[in-house]
Amino acid sequence: MRKRITGAVLAVVALAAVNAVSPSILAQTSAQTSAQTAARTPARPGAAQAPADLSGVWERIGEIDLGGPGLGRGGGLGTGGAPNFGFSLEEPSMQPWAQERYKAARKGAASVRDRGLETMDPIMYCMPHGMPRIYTTPFALEIVQAPGRVIMMFEALNQSRRIFTDGRKHPAGTPPSYMGHSTGQWDGDTLVVETVGLIGNDQTWIDTLGHPNTDALRIVERIRRLSHDSLEINFLFDDPKAYTKPWGGRKIFQLKPNWELMEYYICEDQFRDSLPKIRRAFQE
Repeated sequence: MRKRITGAVLAVVALAAVNAVSPSILAQTSAQTSAQTAARTPARPGAAQAPADLSGVWERIGEIDLGGPGLGRGGGLGTGGAPNFGFSLEEPSMQPWAQERYKAARKGAASVRDRGLETMDPIMYCMPHGMPRIYTTPFALEIVQAPGRVIMMFEALNQSRRIFTDGRKHPAGTPPSYMGHSTGQWDGDTLVVETVGLIGNDQTWIDTLGHPNTDALRIVERIRRLSHDSLEINFLFDDPKAYTKPWGGRKIFQLKPNWELMEYYICEDQFRDSLPKIRRAFQE
């Protein structure tokens, strides 16, 4: 357990360094186009409905080597076809307002003095990571399959989501939420998931690098087991309010059969520090 906590802390430290990197550096390497193409491929009509077993505790594979020539081993941005704290090696094409918002977020991450309230990371306000940013944290996730649904439980902030596989449609008029509403169907051994109804604008980021999103964001995931010990998720992000065209990415996870998710709250330390001050204020 101690190794896992230490690793997570090191990842957060690495994130601070990554946030200081210019977006132009992040765009130097081409994205994994095959992953994006796969994410755009819909489930085949009449595909086999026998679900594969995706259950288990999974750790995202990826690393940042800050001492190398680039941002990762060999100058790359981690493994799995995407940087640790993002989804793609290539910057997506953004609408003008989204480009400005992203630049401001990057500038704010690099310099605390330049950080305005509108560009501050929503996590600094103790907001949930939400979808899809939750996949860019250094913490584990657990997948549990049940009749008619697949449940994902994330160690980060104890967040969870339900993917309904019973054939239901997205409900009309559902208030936006951090995890949105997800439905899935099986395409052979691949679970194809569509998520809509997400909170957007200044309350969430698509990833930890600061790419913005709106409430129009639609996410398609293709989740499959590459082997007994490895899991692949291909992503498609379609948000016409923020991006000029859909874009995507890929994440790889390793099975951790002896792990259990630990309780983790991102603002626990802030609460612990603030509570004595609040008590003293009431006593005065």
